[in-house]
Amino acid sequence: MRWRRRRGQAAAWVGLLLGIGACGGSVDSTAPSPVATAVRPHFAGRLLLAGSAACPSRAWVYAGPDGQQDSASVRSSDCSFSLDSRYALDDTARIVATAPPTMKGFLGRVPKRYFAALNVVGIPTTWTIQSGTFAGSLVAIDLGKAYANPGGRATDPSFYLRYGAPWRYVVGSYAAPPVPTAFCRSESNRVIDAADSTAFWLSMASYHAIIGRTMYVPAQDTAVCGESKPGFDVIRDSTQGGIPVGGILTPFSRDFTKGLMNGDWKQASRRCFIDQFCVQHEMTHGLGFGHTCSWVSIMESCNVRANQSDTPSVTDVAYIELMAAVAAAERTLGTRLSLPQAHQYERVSRGQTEEAVDVYEP
Repeated sequence: MRWRRRRGQAAAWVGLLLGIGACGGSVDSTAPSPVATAVRPHFAGRLLLAGSAACPSRAWVYAGPDGQQDSASVRSSDCSFSLDSRYALDDTARIVATAPPTMKGFLGRVPKRYFAALNVVGIPTTWTIQSGTFAGSLVAIDLGKAYANPGGRATDPSFYLRYGAPWRYVVGSYAAPPVPTAFCRSESNRVIDAADSTAFWLSMASYHAIIGRTMYVPAQDTAVCGESKPGFDVIRDSTQGGIPVGGILTPFSRDFTKGLMNGDWKQASRRCFIDQFCVQHEMTHGLGFGHTCSWVSIMESCNVRANQSDTPSVTDVAYIELMAAVAAAERTLGTRLSLPQAHQYERVSRGQTEEAVDVYEP
């Protein structure tokens, strides 16, 4: 009985609705119902090639999953692009950029905060060394080699540094070399004498001639020494492991502000500051680079004699210059989209898996 009453009420409502549609003509029964249209994610930005003043030719940007992409060409007049996507997600978008054959591809999962300022630094496929001993030399860029763990050892930092899961890449340099550098005797527990200082700076003069740029310059210890002061500290502290070490203390800042070298050796007969290889190796760490087994290098760490060099090699210099050019382009565009995404494109193009990358703020 209850079911029949409800069915009758439903029939009455249907009749009432039909009646409204038939009387007076106040409602057009032929008008289409309003349909909500999803807002398409909008992408706009610029694509610059690191180390080049010209826009990359034949450049395109794609948004959306593989096989369902919207695309736009990059304008040659100002390196800009703009596109709306039917397929990209609203919070994180898969972005691809290509400009063969001059630029390595770009593949990134880009957070929404970058959509309206999708500025990309393209990585050239080859690098021509601009200054120094090897000026004019052409070096093919292989990011797989630059990011390779030396000898497959995960604990040994690669030449281009990255850490964590998802990967966080170190892309940066000192914004305004030369970096003031001082011997911090008050922070040392072993003697640093005048002969150490003289030999150190002779080695650095040779280093600067090879890489074609003065990266470090002598400064007063009172102006530099101490973690809170910008510059580069040189110490001799026997409590820190007993072997020379060097590096940056601000790795995830695009503009490195602090570095440190400890030139102490356990063996009293070994003095890093008077050894050219030791000085130039550790001060390359001070520029933000790790080790490699991928080419002939002053940073070779696999004990392969044929790959060892006592001074920076032509390939070392090419990758050092490239990193500085990428960091400079990132500063210009206010972006963090560059080497990590080019590395992932290279991986996928070689049949390797795409890795998760942390795209952090500039």
